[in-house]
Amino acid sequence: MAAASPILAGAILLSSSQIGRLRSAWPWLGLKIDQTEKLWPAVDMVHVALFGGLGVLLILAFPTVRLRALFLVLAVLAVLTEFVQIWIPGRTASIDEVLLDLAAGLAGMGVAWALVVVVGWRRSAL
Repeated sequence: MAAASPILAGAILLSSSQIGRLRSAWPWLGLKIDQTEKLWPAVDMVHVALFGGLGVLLILAFPTVRLRALFLVLAVLAVLTEFVQIWIPGRTASIDEVLLDLAAGLAGMGVAWALVVVVGWRRSAL
């Protein structure tokens, strides 16, 4: 969870020009972002990857916390990430992206649930 926090913060707080410079400085990063975006061009797949991964990590990292509370944390993060972008140059806030973040996070939580319940992973053992 600690390793995912800087990635999420960077994806949220960097301006468009800063992200462009990172993609140029680290071609592998630009390639991975391009590949992710091309998975489903009609949807912002970077949001799906970030919040889907966050949903998985929340479930696995906090085994004793109720699922509703974890989803509430995810919802607050989705709203805050878009709200903060109002003040970041080249970025825009969007209700559609909040909904996408929530759907992706919920899907990630579902994947983690499947690992825990169906496959038999114990959340407390992780």
